Amino acid sequence: MVRLSRFRSLRLIAPLLGIALGAFGVAPAMGDASDTHAPIVELHPGTFEGKQQVVYVPQGKGFDLWYYVSDDSGYSRVAITIYSGGTQVDTPCCAEQAPAKAVLVNQFVAAVHPTNALEAGPYYACIGAEDPSGNKSINYPQSSCIWLSLEVPLNLVANGCGGQQWGPIAGRLQTRLLDKNTYFGVKVSFKDACDQHDAGYSGVTVMNQYLGKVVDYRNWPRGTVDQWFLADLQTECDIQLKNKLTVFKRSYCRYGPTLDRFVAGIKASHAVFAIPCALTSGMKLQAYIQPGAFTYFQAVRKCAVSAYDSDAIVPGIQHTHKPPSSLSNYGLSGSSRDNT
Repeated sequence: MVRLSRFRSLRLIAPLLGIALGAFGVAPAMGDASDTHAPIVELHPGTFEGKQQVVYVPQGKGFDLWYYVSDDSGYSRVAITIYSGGTQVDTPCCAEQAPAKAVLVNQFVAAVHPTNALEAGPYYACIGAEDPSGNKSINYPQSSCIWLSLEVPLNLVANGCGGQQWGPIAGRLQTRLLDKNTYFGVKVSFKDACDQHDAGYSGVTVMNQYLGKVVDYRNWPRGTVDQWFLADLQTECDIQLKNKLTVFKRSYCRYGPTLDRFVAGIKASHAVFAIPCALTSGMKLQAYIQPGAFTYFQAVRKCAVSAYDSDAIVPGIQHTHKPPSSLSNYGLSGSSRDNT
């Protein structure tokens, strides 16, 4: 379970007005039955990604959330909830009734420490507010939401070159057999490229060693993730076979046979990788040919559609297209992902 420490005390940023929380010792008024006006609250982005509101968070670091809140009573209680892939991971303690005068408020959230893939994103935060009379902001507690590009360890969301969509046993066997291949006596590991591909399909934020920067994959279509997968695989071929094999021999690693030829020529050591795809593609097994980067690329294009998460706010893997999220009206557009 992700553990988020309690928010630091509320700080109102209003230097021009000289207002500070509790400065005059005025306590919130008791609820007024005649008060039917709900509070208004809105999260404020730290940065913008195109038209998307995104807060960027380095791995293992805490972060600030900023918001505006107002209510005709002058007070409200705010609740902030953190979600991972549509699953609520924690609701830090709500602030006590505090002034709600449409000024910018800052809350600090301690570092998030996910322990498994379900807690690793994509992350977003939502906020809601309730006044002393019990009126709640519209769509409470998801009155206003914002994406969190929160970097997580790659090993939480990656399992090498196995395909978990075919079950845990087949996935483990595939990982063992397909993480490495041998070309003219020289072994090449594809694990790093496969791990990055897993992160892309999950839509999470991780360090990409090939690009040399942190990447938020939430907006990456499956086709783009697969194209970069091919490039990463071929990079591994070039790096690991440099000065060991000729350019011609390295091409066996960079390309290999087409998927049809590979599946047609599969032998028992790679059966767990190819047979599930063969069953869905009408292919027959013949003689063995060693797979290369392009073989892997064609395999994910033809067989991995069910492994790509098409909806960033629905728990689990949703590989079919969904209509726009209901939260798109509350600042959280961009949850549907292109699985083509």
